[in-house]
Amino acid sequence: MGALAGIKVIDFGQMVSAPFCAKLFSDYGADVVKVELPEGDAARRAGPFPQDIPHPEKSGLFFINNTNKRGITCDVSSAAGRDLFLRLVDWADVLIENHRPGQMRAWGLDHEQLLQRNPALADRLFDELGRARIVKPARMPGDVVSIGSTATYRDETTGQEKSVTLVYPEDADITRQRVSVMTPIGVALLGLAEGAAFYWDTRDNQRRMLTVIRVEPAVAAKPGN
Repeated sequence: MGALAGIKVIDFGQMVSAPFCAKLFSDYGADVVKVELPEGDAARRAGPFPQDIPHPEKSGLFFINNTNKRGITCDVSSAAGRDLFLRLVDWADVLIENHRPGQMRAWGLDHEQLLQRNPALADRLFDELGRARIVKPARMPGDVVSIGSTATYRDETTGQEKSVTLVYPEDADITRQRVSVMTPIGVALLGLAEGAAFYWDTRDNQRRMLTVIRVEPAVAAKPGN
């Protein structure tokens, strides 16, 4: 089970900021539903594309920010579409959106109305964040993955084990199994302790459970080292 298993999230975003934020939720086990307007997320038209041939189903930018999500199309400018969206709000714990100021209100979906309809919206997230504590690196438990840690995880389907060291982006070197903390696996591992498990979707759309079996503490975790 991921750290955010059971959290229900609506991703009603475009391009990068909201979809990437929602992807972090999904990577940690939340159930994320991406809602697209009839014309689709603008990232579908942004590329990059294979052979530089634009195609709404082949955008690299769209793919990288929208894995591990379910998806629907919803025309919120219509009464039927707005009703569908509001029923989804009734289901959700968290809503993430990055539309232009005033756009949600123009659709009749301003935040005040949404919170009035579902007062608990995002409260579960705030409860989880309220349990978080910022600690100095020296006080970080040795069995928790942090910058500079080497984490070994096991694919529970195949039994295969793999070790990676989490580093800052500028220090990444895949030939040495040094992976950026900004990569999907880096984001998924950061903050997990030995024994923690999380779901991972492979490139061929198979869902696997990975378990952190060993964490070796960082020796040095400064950029450039």
